[in-house]
Formats: sequence, structure tokens, C-alpha cells
Amino acid sequence: MDFVFILILAAISFLIGFIYYSLIKLEQLKKQQKDKKELEKDQLLMISNLKHQIMKFRDDQSDEIYLLRSLINQQKQSLQSHGVNQGKLVKEKDSLNIKLEHQIRNSNKIQEQILEKNKIIQFLEKKIETEQQVLIQLSIEHNEALEKLNLKEGELEKNNINNGEQDPFDREPLDMDQKSEISSIGEFSEISNFKDDYEHLDIEENKECTICYSKMKTMNVSYIGCDHKFCFDCILTWSQYCNTCPECKDRFITITVSY
Repeated sequence: MDFVFILILAAISFLIGFIYYSLIKLEQLKKQQKDKKELEKDQLLMISNLKHQIMKFRDDQSDEIYLLRSLINQQKQSLQSHGVNQGKLVKEKDSLNIKLEHQIRNSNKIQEQILEKNKIIQFLEKKIETEQQVLIQLSIEHNEALEKLNLKEGELEKNNINNGEQDPFDREPLDMDQKSEISSIGEFSEISNFKDDYEHLDIEENKECTICYSKMKTMNVSYIGCDHKFCFDCILTWSQYCNTCPECKDRFITITVSY
């Protein structure tokens, strides 16, 4: 009997250590994902600014070229209609042609700059794609860690069933951190259980996360085995305390990021 008790204590100690290591690993993964998202957001903003500058350059150059050509046409019409001094008009025409050629050269330079910026945009887009792949890999690692944790919990429950339930008076009392964690989980579950049906339907229609009650972004939508969708950060944090769906209470072991 003492040997069984020692074996159970050893299994519980090992599980607690594994859970602690898993939580640390999950926090590291969460921080890495947050950093990747911030970098991706900055890169998308940079791409948007570059595209805006390119469009502005094109519009400005088109307007200037159109204006110069209009002036040339006006001078031609004026020459034909009023018989103005040919020499003066020729000089003005030559001057306008020079300006037009200069503007075209500038336009060619701008086109070269546009090509360079397009290369930068392509590079940044490839980098964003790589970062998204890294984010998916981090999500896979998190799912694997969560699945291992569930397997360990199942093994411990099986050992407890096989060896008989432990005397409740022999169990070690929970420390303050454990009590606080259990209390937080209980409060979190009560809040999700007593949501009004009408409010729930309104959330589904507007594609809002039922954990944080904010609208989900397309690049941050995740879903679990029961196909309910949540913000990735919300369901990731939820899974650290409870591996049942906040809506239908089905057990889940994986989190899939939707792109």
C-alpha cells in the first residue's frame, strides 16, 4: 500500500512538473506569436504606404504630362487660328517640348523607382508569408503540447482508477496559487454559461469572439474540434486553464488557425 501511495505521489509530482514546463512553453509560444503579429502588421503598413506613394507618383506624372500636351495643342490651335508670330510660337513649342522630354525622363526614373519598390513589396510579401508559416508551426507545436498534456492527464486518471481512489484526508492541501487558479476557472466558466441566448445569436451574426466579445479579425480567427470560432489569443489563453469549448463544452485537443 505504501509503495502504491509513493508511486501515485511520484506520478502526481511528475505531472505537476510537466504541466509547469508546458505552461512556460505555451507562454513563450504566445509571446513569439505576438511579436510575429506586430512585425507582420508593421510590414503590411509599410507595403500600404509604398503602394500609396507609387499611385501618387503615377497620378502626378500623368497630370503633368497631360497638362504639357494640352498646352502644346493650345499653342498649335492658336498658331493656326490667329496667325501669331511663328518664331515666338516655335520657341514656345520647343520650350514645351523640352519640358515634356524632361518630364518623360523624370517619369522613366520614377518608373524605375516604382520597379524597385515593387521588388521591395514582393520581398516583404514573401517575408510575411514566411512569418505566417512560422506562426502556423508555432500553433502546431502548441497543439502537440496540449495533446501531450491531455494524454498525461488521462494516464493519471487511469492510474487513480486502477489503484483505487486516494483517501481525501491524505491529499495535500491546495496552495493559494492553485486555489486562485481554480477560482478563476470557475468564475470564467460561470460567465460563459449564463450568457443570454439573444446576445449569443447577435455575436454569431456579427462574427464576434464569445470569449472577449470583440469582432474577430480575418487573420486572427481560430477554430477547435467542434468548429466554434474564437480569437486565437483568446482560445489559446482559455486552453491553458480549460480544454473544453466555451460554448458547447466539448473537449478539444487542437487549435487551428484560419488564413
